Amino acid sequence: MEPDSLKHHIEDICRVSKFLDPEEFQPYDLKGAKLEEYLAYSNKRLDIVRSKFEERGFKADLQEFSHYGFRVANAVFKKGESGDETWFVAHHDYCAGLGAEDDASGLAVMIEIARHFKDSEIGEKLVFASFDLEERGLLGSEYFVNHLPKESRKKIRYVIDLECLGSGKDITICKKVYGAKSDKRLVKKIQKTASDLGYNFIPEKYGFFWADHVPFARKGIRVAEICSVDYSAYRMFGGKVAPDREDGSIAHTVRDLPENIDADNLVKVGKTLVNLVESEYFESF
Repeated sequence: MEPDSLKHHIEDICRVSKFLDPEEFQPYDLKGAKLEEYLAYSNKRLDIVRSKFEERGFKADLQEFSHYGFRVANAVFKKGESGDETWFVAHHDYCAGLGAEDDASGLAVMIEIARHFKDSEIGEKLVFASFDLEERGLLGSEYFVNHLPKESRKKIRYVIDLECLGSGKDITICKKVYGAKSDKRLVKKIQKTASDLGYNFIPEKYGFFWADHVPFARKGIRVAEICSVDYSAYRMFGGKVAPDREDGSIAHTVRDLPENIDADNLVKVGKTLVNLVESEYFESF
């Protein structure tokens, strides 16, 4: 899990992205040609992500659907078929800057986890998913989960959502977000695994945002989310992260650029999840 490799993935994804100013651009409001352009950049980002997973031996299964007449695509990456799957998810659409933090950072960590298990039979148990339209209200993940057969849902051990990992000073495990609660045992297991590596991941409840694990939780699947915030700013502003603080998360701001990503955060998350997977292999959860 090398910082340079993680930053390289983020730079590659952002290289095909158009700079977006949130003062002038709101994903929820896009229609017609502007929506078509927005989805086109999202698809370009997915193409980069897809090529990286395929280079690491994970085959892509695309799920395409229509949104206001335009093509939208989710993607699932896996090596084999397992009845006991560990899922990591992120999203390839974005809404500000070049989308480095939100959410190329999560995609980069997933790609490096896949690289770590490329030649291991543990990789047969891993599934990675990248969703579109997260910024328009979790539409991609909701569509995916609603079309996932019950038999396939039963195979999922748990889902860990990787969201905005590289700019906040502190790494947090979301015990709760708007619309979903994380599995308590999974949160504790992530925290302990991080602690064993010398990292302090802070469990916290958030009531003002959501992410792509929410539709999974609504179907009764065990979930958790990892993100990064400035914890002192979060506490200072009464349980909300102030977006205009220079030391807060750069998500949803014009500063969401590759050069503002702290790759050390990504390394900590990646190493923690690799150790989590390895510690559970052949064990019951």
